[in-house]
Amino acid sequence: MLLQLGYVSTATGSTDRAGLLDILETARGLNHGAGVTGLLLFYDGHFMQLLEGEEHAVRDIFGRIAADPRHRDITVLFEEPIDERLFTDWTMGFQRLDGNELLEFPVENGAAPGLRAMAQDAGRAKQLLLRMRSRGLDPRKDIATTPS
Repeated sequence: MLLQLGYVSTATGSTDRAGLLDILETARGLNHGAGVTGLLLFYDGHFMQLLEGEEHAVRDIFGRIAADPRHRDITVLFEEPIDERLFTDWTMGFQRLDGNELLEFPVENGAAPGLRAMAQDAGRAKQLLLRMRSRGLDPRKDIATTPS
């Protein structure tokens, strides 16, 4: 069975270019070996990631992520069986957001826009991930890629 899992977390380590590149390279290597695909977003010290693949592989990768000291406050946003992958060719697409993308998703209760605020509504979080996918990101580029 294919599983899709989305989560949000807070970075604890370096989020400069070198630190993010290390996270991305690790994710791509592990995901490729496990047959897992997905997308990783970063904004203002927080990550949002969507993983998809065979259930056991996704759960194994997520277990490694949960144990990774470069993250804390990991919150699962959604976890559901899927019929087909959305990120077929992306061992791990990546996008560093500049905040403008979040303007399309008004935040309730006057909270500051951000990935953690989006996590309050799994549907909105999934919409953001899918919107970023549809913007034609090149999954082969590294973190030097700037948002369009």
